[in-house]
Order: sequence, then structure tokens, then C-alpha cells
Amino acid sequence: MARLSLCMIVRDEEELLPACLASVAGVVDELIVVDTGSVDGTREVARRAGALVVDRPWDDDFAAPRNEALRHATGDWVLQLDADERLAPGSAGGLRAAMAREDLDLGMLRLHDARRVDAPLLEVVAGTERIGAPSVVPRLMRRTPDLAYRGIVHESVEAWLAGRGMRLDVIGADLVHLGAVPERRATLGKRARNTALLERRCLEEPGSITPFGFLAMEHWEAGRIVEARAAAEAGWKVLGRQPPHRSAHLLGVARALCQARRGDHAGMSETLEVLIGREGLRSDSALLRGLARELSAHPHTGRERADRLEAAAEGYRQALSTEPTRQERVCIGGSGGWFARIRLGTVQLQLGRAAEALTLFRAALQDEPGSREALLGEAEALLETADPGRSLSRLEPVLRLHGDVPDGWVLAAAAATALGASRDAAVLLDRAAERVGAGFVASHRAERHLALLEARARPAPGPPPPPTG
Repeated sequence: MARLSLCMIVRDEEELLPACLASVAGVVDELIVVDTGSVDGTREVARRAGALVVDRPWDDDFAAPRNEALRHATGDWVLQLDADERLAPGSAGGLRAAMAREDLDLGMLRLHDARRVDAPLLEVVAGTERIGAPSVVPRLMRRTPDLAYRGIVHESVEAWLAGRGMRLDVIGADLVHLGAVPERRATLGKRARNTALLERRCLEEPGSITPFGFLAMEHWEAGRIVEARAAAEAGWKVLGRQPPHRSAHLLGVARALCQARRGDHAGMSETLEVLIGREGLRSDSALLRGLARELSAHPHTGRERADRLEAAAEGYRQALSTEPTRQERVCIGGSGGWFARIRLGTVQLQLGRAAEALTLFRAALQDEPGSREALLGEAEALLETADPGRSLSRLEPVLRLHGDVPDGWVLAAAAATALGASRDAAVLLDRAAERVGAGFVASHRAERHLALLEARARPAPGPPPPPTG
């Protein structure tokens, strides 16, 4: 029977490492842990679990310690995990089945982002405690003499895999990832380090689109749109010189997102045509294509607008029906699920199909309960289906948590008007106007009711109050 080596690199992970190593107990045949400078009890934790611990000083290069771990491995196959990941129960069979295949060199495992650190693993895999849809990641590798990682950050075995004919597949094993838990993401503080390393990698590999795609997304997620666009355009210039196996997905998505921010739907369509033609349709690209079509509808009216919105709806439906490919990297959270439902519901509202939109927004809220856009969409759909009272009640938590944007206040004013509370509506419109004046731009859903805001409707003076006393 083939032997399996777990290979890890760690630093100051005494809190998370025990559960990670416990999750592979009885599954792997040896543990190789490369420590890059821990000052806590990480090494002792690894040794108590039976791991071979190798010290390697950190020198701003993730590939180097990964390759150091590979040098000490003796198994026929290698499983790579990070300390904030756990092998899900029931995965051993899938790993062993993959290791028995002669036509496979790299196994892609399904990765599930946990909603909270203490969530039961099986509930995360089932989806009840998961953030978004699962993605797939390359973690099981046949150990050969030339197996090696490349890239100082976002390191990969892409070159090795290409040399072996790209023999990869999604296998029947799952990982649970704790790194996406909101409170952990806020405290890890790794973005500045990764950005600096990616900028260096772009200088070292100017002919590769890979570091430019990662850098563009890093900037995008940090809200640095100008920098994101510059990185995306730099990578796009060398796209035509890339080998067929090198994915352009990250770069293309980043470029299309930057174009969406500028309202450049024509540029988005051109980017997505190239991306889809090169790599096929994925949930990210299908969703972005729907968004480009939705943006293109805004200047139009009548039949032309409706046709463009119908085309956008088809794009969002394709995103919902697109299965992850064996090389899938999901860049837009919920692109194949809750976010696509929100966008489809938004289009359905614009087409006058409030009942269908309401169903979509509620389905999105099942997966992403706190989504502002889904809550606003649900409230607007309730308003459009003549249920202003419930609409107003659904808006209360939105206004409490997201009162800095005008949309909720405009919708609340519309609901109050429908209920005959014109004085309350006037107060709510004042609050909406304050948010717009502060630099916020009302979205399409606020624009649908913007006549209220523009008219600044005030209740007609009523009779004087009766005397008291």
C-alpha cells in the first residue's frame, strides 16, 4: 500500500496545530513539520504528535520551506496542509482511492471555509456552518524526484504538474479551513506582507501573469482600486505569451472587477470573452458576464433595457449552474451561490418580477444571513409585492447595522408612505439625503424610489392641534 507523508510549514501555531495534526491521525504515515521561527510552543506540539520537526529560518520565501519539507518526506504521496486547516472526517477513503490511481499526479481537495472556529467539521462540510460554496485546492501530490514548489508567495507546483502532463482531478476528500472566519481574518494582518512579496515576485517574474493576478486581487480586496487596475493591466499585456497550462482566471477576474468599478461594461465583455475562450465558463466569469450585461442595460429604456436585463439574468443563472472545474479558483465569494442569487433577484426586480426576486433573496439569506444586499433586496421585493409593513420590519436591522448608505432609508421612506405615515417618510427621506450628501451614491434600488427623495414630499399642513388644559 502506498505511504502518505503530511508536509507542513508553521510559525507560532501552538493554538491551531494540535487539531490539525489530530485530524490526520491514522490517515498519514509520517508527519514532516518545518518551523520558520516560532517563539511559542509550536515545535513541542508537533513533536508530541510524532512529527519530524525541521528548523528553517524565514527568508521571505514560502517555496523554500515547502521544498525543505519535501526533502525530508519518504512517502509515495504528499499531503500538504496549513495549521488552520483540518482533514474532514471520512476523507481517508478518498485519499487512498486517489493514491491507487495510475493516471493521477495531483489530487484537488474540496476546501470549506468555516463560519466560526469551533464549528463542527461535518457541519461545515454539509454547508450549515460554511461560508459560501466550497472551492478546490491542490493538496495531494505524487512524490517524485522533481516535485518542487516555485514562487516566493502563492507558491505552487504548476511547473512540475505541467511537465507530467497536467494529470489532476478532484478527489473524494475534504478540508475545513478556519482562516476565513471573520474575526481571524481581521487579526491575522498578513496582507501587507503578501503585497510586498507579490510586488517583488512581479519584478522577478515579469513575463508570468500569475503574480500580477494575485497582486491585483490583493489590492482589490484591500480597496486599493487604482493599484489593482495597474497590476491587472500589467499582467494582461503579457497574457498572449503564457503557456496553455497557466491559469489566467485570477488576472481576468481582477481586470473585469476593476472595469466594473468604472462602469466599463464594454471592457468587461472583452475581458470575459478572452477569459472564457481560454479557460471555459466558471462561476466567477459567468457572474461577471451577467454583471456586464446588467451594467449595459442602465442607459436604456423600454424593450432594449428589458432585453439586456434578460441577458444579464441568463448570465447569473449560468453562474448558479456552473460546477467547479478541477482547476477552479473561486475569487468572488458566492459567485456560484448566494451572490449570484442576489444579482439575479436584483435583475428580476428591475424586470417587475418581485415574487421571483423575493424567493431568490430569501434563498441567498439562507447561505449568507447578514448580507446587506440580500436584506435590502428582500425589503424592496416585499414593498413591490404590496407588503410595506413587513418590508419596514425587515429594514430595521439593515438601518441599525448599515445606516451609512442611503438605500435602506429611501426604501423605508417608501414603505412608510405606502402605510400612510407621511410624516415619518419625510424624516426618513431627510436621513437618506444626508447619506447621499456625504458622498454615497444610491444604488438602483434606491433610484427606483428616488422620486420620493427628489420631490422631498412633505405632509400637507394639518389642522392645528386641539387646545389642552
